[in-house]
Amino acid sequence: MSDLETIIKQSINPFDTANFKKGNFWEEEQPEDLNINSIHQDILETVEKTLKQIYQDKKSRTIRLEGDSGSGKTHLLGRIKKSLNRKAFFAHIIASIQTEYICQYTLRKTIESLMFIPEGETESQLLLWLKRIINQQSGIISQKILGKKKTFINNMKAAYPSGIWKPNSFFSVLYALTQPDLYYLACGWLKGDDLDDEDLTSLGVKVTIQTEDDAMNMLTNFSRISKSTLPIVLCFDEIDISHNRQDLLESILKLNMIIHSQKLKNFLVILSVITDTWKKYEDSLTGSLKAPINQTLSLKPITTEQIEALWSIHLRPLHQQLQKLPESRIAPLNRKDLKSYFPSGKADPRNALKAGHELIQYYKTGRVDPPDSIAAFQLVWREELKIIQEKINTIYEFSSAELAKMLQESIEVFDYQTQFNIFNKKSSFAVKSFIYNRNSDQKNALIWYDQPNLGSFCSLMKALDDLSQSKIYEKIILIRSQSMGKPQNQGYKLFQKIFQNSLNLHLKPDLNSIHILATYHRLYSFTTNQNLTIGYETPDIKRLQELTRESAVFNDCQLLNQLEILESQESDPSKVTPPQPQLQLKEYILNLVKTTSLIGRQALTDKVITEFKDQTTAADINLCLETLINEKEILIVNPNLKIEAQIISINSSKKRK
Repeated sequence: MSDLETIIKQSINPFDTANFKKGNFWEEEQPEDLNINSIHQDILETVEKTLKQIYQDKKSRTIRLEGDSGSGKTHLLGRIKKSLNRKAFFAHIIASIQTEYICQYTLRKTIESLMFIPEGETESQLLLWLKRIINQQSGIISQKILGKKKTFINNMKAAYPSGIWKPNSFFSVLYALTQPDLYYLACGWLKGDDLDDEDLTSLGVKVTIQTEDDAMNMLTNFSRISKSTLPIVLCFDEIDISHNRQDLLESILKLNMIIHSQKLKNFLVILSVITDTWKKYEDSLTGSLKAPINQTLSLKPITTEQIEALWSIHLRPLHQQLQKLPESRIAPLNRKDLKSYFPSGKADPRNALKAGHELIQYYKTGRVDPPDSIAAFQLVWREELKIIQEKINTIYEFSSAELAKMLQESIEVFDYQTQFNIFNKKSSFAVKSFIYNRNSDQKNALIWYDQPNLGSFCSLMKALDDLSQSKIYEKIILIRSQSMGKPQNQGYKLFQKIFQNSLNLHLKPDLNSIHILATYHRLYSFTTNQNLTIGYETPDIKRLQELTRESAVFNDCQLLNQLEILESQESDPSKVTPPQPQLQLKEYILNLVKTTSLIGRQALTDKVITEFKDQTTAADINLCLETLINEKEILIVNPNLKIEAQIISINSSKKRK
């Protein structure tokens, strides 16, 4: 069995910087063995106590959770959800959206979160919430409620005779949630999808949630009937503060103020913010926005003992490969290292992990070189893209407003100026459209509307017809894959008039492009709160844009090629295809070696097979390794040893750009 020094040189650094950031706590479960229970335990207990108070008196409360960048706010939210998921229903709202859409976005993300199945349960939070409400009714009413649709609606209206917005529609949709064949359609309506007439008929409703007021009324409905069930926790995280976006913070605080001023019941609002961000804007916020915040909880730096515990759980997998465990649980690191890096005896979790990474790199190579930024970024991009690909199966899982925001952020990577001001802010199309131009007075108007409702589509076509006749924009671009209706429909005729035989463009989005845009949006959201780590960098938006351009990760985005945002080598953007698997494999292996300095051949092979699953074999990996060796990109440090004992390094003699 190998000694610890050999194991470390052959292994990937256990403090992998790619794992420093965290995303939505419903999408990324936290491994229990990576939690240090003592870290921020006091805050978890305070939240638990607050939830108990809300459950007893039904009064909504708001907590401001503040801490420095890297202090573990998002990780803590995940722990709170995991620990208390039987005492509340949880919604994780990554706040990066236009302010004019904040209520609709909050409703959408709340429903999406409620659709997740909590650990230890077999049904979604949404169904558990509804069944608790039904079970709270008297025995006779409860039995009737579970009966036919008309009886369900009538008895729910009897149980909640006032304060419900559009009760017939709302209770019809709640009934549809109990029907397996209508469940996802009902969830779509609650999220605010602009459904077509056929789907609306299936649900037994005539209207959809179209405006900010509608969305706020729907949140109010949830409050009104939630008095008999567990609290709903709205966790606002990753609040976008890029470009000095005080407006988004204010819009979230206004929503919170409405929850309190209208005395909505059974909500716990958690606002997760960076301490310096709050201090920067606090004096300019009105008292009415700050007053509804009931409590502020501050994340304290972790102690030397907690840093040691954090290092220990990351080093444990290496220790377990030894025949005999080392005397120190943090070997090869030691307490002298702790004192050297943290003389004050305190640190935030991210810096503690970064220190561990640097120390292991020094132990492996005798020096600490920052990981190659482009290689590190491409590895992070691949990891995040994989998360998106597993989660998003159709192009309709995001709202048109979300997709427009994602595209706007992506276009800005290439030095375009953008602005959401094509339509009046009160228009439902305002948050689905923006202007973009590049060092020119010639501006393009882009609208992303991919909802099936043909009535709304006709309204959009009328607005675009007026826009087209105004000659304000060089071209109008509509992104839509849904039907345009029948030739005799007015919307269809206007569409033909605007987009046929003109400079205007109609583009159909593809799923791969959606995945790429959503991946960048995810990294953008992390970056706005200094929650993205690339190697040893914590990039700002400008640096993120640079890394994105230099890494060429957008090259496979057909939509950006069709918009001529990219200088594609393919003359027909519709033929842009992802790189071949062998090239992906080769790029991944090279990036892995670049970011690890030294890695055992066997450890690399195991990592690659885990990453690519059934898409590659050991023979494919060996072929790629031989190619990279011949290209003088990498080298075998000890080629005379058996393959399982060989160590791979980057070839430092290779001239690099």
